[in-house]
Amino acid sequence: MWPVTIVIALLTFCFFVPGLASDQTVEAMLGYVKFAAAVEIVWIRYVITLVSTILLGAVLRSCSRRLLSIGGRSVPSSLAIWLSRFSGYFPLAAIAFGFFSLRSELSVANPFGLMAAGLLIIYLLQQRFRILTRWFLRPKGTSARGMAPYFGSGWWLAVFVSVAVLFAFSERDSTALLPFSLIQVSQTLGPINVLLLACCLWTEIATSLAILSRKTRIPLVGAVACVVIITNVLALNDNHPIRRSGKSNRTDDIQPAFGRWLASRPDQKEFPSYPVLLVSAEGGGIRAAYFTAITLARIVDSCPRAANHIFAISGVSGGAIGAAIFAAAMKARPPDTSDVRCDLQSGKSHSYEDAVSEVLSDDHLSPLLIRMLTGDAFQQALPFSVTNFDRQLGLEFSLERSFLRVFGNDVLSEPLYGLAPSAMFPSIPFLFLNTTRVEDGLRVTFSPLYFRTEQYGGADDWHAVDYLNGPPISAAAGTSARFPLISPPGFFVSRTVKQAVVDGQQTWVPDAAFVGKKNRYVDGGYFDDSGAPTLLELYRELNQVRGIREDVKFYAHILHIGNYPTCDDTKKKPSGGACKVMSVQSARSGLIVDLESVYDAVFNVRSTRVDYGLKQLFNDVLRVASVHANIEMADHSGTDNQYMERAIRQAEEQMKKFPSMLDSYSRIQMHDRGVPVPLGWLLSSRAAADLRSQIDTVDGNIDCEAPPGSETNQCALKKILSLLREETR
Repeated sequence: MWPVTIVIALLTFCFFVPGLASDQTVEAMLGYVKFAAAVEIVWIRYVITLVSTILLGAVLRSCSRRLLSIGGRSVPSSLAIWLSRFSGYFPLAAIAFGFFSLRSELSVANPFGLMAAGLLIIYLLQQRFRILTRWFLRPKGTSARGMAPYFGSGWWLAVFVSVAVLFAFSERDSTALLPFSLIQVSQTLGPINVLLLACCLWTEIATSLAILSRKTRIPLVGAVACVVIITNVLALNDNHPIRRSGKSNRTDDIQPAFGRWLASRPDQKEFPSYPVLLVSAEGGGIRAAYFTAITLARIVDSCPRAANHIFAISGVSGGAIGAAIFAAAMKARPPDTSDVRCDLQSGKSHSYEDAVSEVLSDDHLSPLLIRMLTGDAFQQALPFSVTNFDRQLGLEFSLERSFLRVFGNDVLSEPLYGLAPSAMFPSIPFLFLNTTRVEDGLRVTFSPLYFRTEQYGGADDWHAVDYLNGPPISAAAGTSARFPLISPPGFFVSRTVKQAVVDGQQTWVPDAAFVGKKNRYVDGGYFDDSGAPTLLELYRELNQVRGIREDVKFYAHILHIGNYPTCDDTKKKPSGGACKVMSVQSARSGLIVDLESVYDAVFNVRSTRVDYGLKQLFNDVLRVASVHANIEMADHSGTDNQYMERAIRQAEEQMKKFPSMLDSYSRIQMHDRGVPVPLGWLLSSRAAADLRSQIDTVDGNIDCEAPPGSETNQCALKKILSLLREETR
């Protein structure tokens, strides 16, 4: 019964036990309904779910009967019947409970109770009239119980082989030379149907294997397990390479690149000291990607010239994906920087915000999930690697296809090293996408620029691994977001080059000291989830430019986009996550508490490092800004008004000479406002609407001079736009 038990346990974690799997299942179920002026059920997906539920119920019932009756320990017939019935009804109970539990999630007219009832009715009718499964459960050639069903091991083996072949020869936009994409197929099915159909396939295969082992008295299950262990321990089937671009791109150091970037700004002459925006984007799955992208897009929609002022974005995990999508949008659809609008109230169209929202509102979980439950699962028993089985390709290809569909331009598949501002595309920011190397725990940064941070004891640069080519943009962002278990660690074999003279010509040749070294890379949040350490090192690098070149006049504004929901006390219905009152448990003791303490300490330290990194960054900004801020007045004569006029003039002269006095920072923070926003790669329309509302300006007259108004996201946005309106008088 173990194949059936595993499926029941999996459905239990998805539909009954609170946790990441259950939260993502709720998001998936919310996708069965479109909420607008009228509530509409997505009937195609709902009908597929009905069929999938009936099929899985029939598979579990059939497998239970066979496992309990063929070659196993004798089980009373009455118990075997009830166990098989329970197995057959469990998928129905799980799905129906999932729909029924959503009745109170939304304030609008709710169809989920109706959907749960419809599922029960259809299932009962199927049980009565054997709809869809009469040939599946009916014994072959007779009505006697206990004989082989029509859909036996051979049929399921054929399905198994067909699925394996499809994934082995699947590309982003085609499958086995056929003009359809498995990405699109999986998005049509949705994550719940992908899960149910995969359970059907694997339950039948495992059952057939277990029964064959009983009949032949050969431990086939143990043999397969041994093969899986051996191939994985010896790394014979590692199929998770980080993709490499086929196009070579030259790179540059930060300081000369910044000098050229500053000199090429179209509106440079309008500012006595040029405002430079440096952005850090915190991690957090799809919610981080979405909140980062719409925040940056809202700034550009409200003030198109702001795109020219964003020099760099440091992103981690989901924040890296959001930053990559925004940067790609600036290339695919360059903003009209001649537009002089620069006010939150003037951004009526929200064209960029709508576009990036549409990209990230697509289902990016199903393409990853279908590969994880089929191709990547097949891979575990193969002694060789099949790259197309890599489940990470599902996420990266899905992002590329969504971006291409919305923007009509395939920028996300282009090389990261080539994503740099130019005369044609001045609004592209430089990306700094952070990942973590498994072998030494070091932070590694993907960027079009050569990120020399050795003097700060900082990150390693991907150019030290692959100097000329680098990964596609989607692969770089995806590597930063290789979330544990959901996405696999990616590996890369070093292809470092060095300059040398060959036949009298200066050229690039392989560096024998490093070429061929294989390392694995995981989510950047393992090291730091804020992106602040990389931005701090970049900020210090730019400060050196101010110290070396007096003709370069600029000041920096640091913007941090916080993607971990914090409590919003103004809302009456907190979700219980960030706003949950923590109880004091210091009096508790014992083995369970000891084990809990290990997990709690590791998790809380990881969260606290975000605040620690931000404090370091913000304190450095304050330190730099205060160096020349102490203005001493030598002449105290005249009236108070005359004295103030002289002080103001002297302060203005001081700021022109030392623009670093104007360095500042702000923070736009995601809040817990009663709408759960889970991790994962699927975002419901309900969660997306809540995140967009968090940067809406409801009151144009909001007071941003004193707390609590100064702490709002709207005030942070207004502060940024106010910097860009300080033009030369």
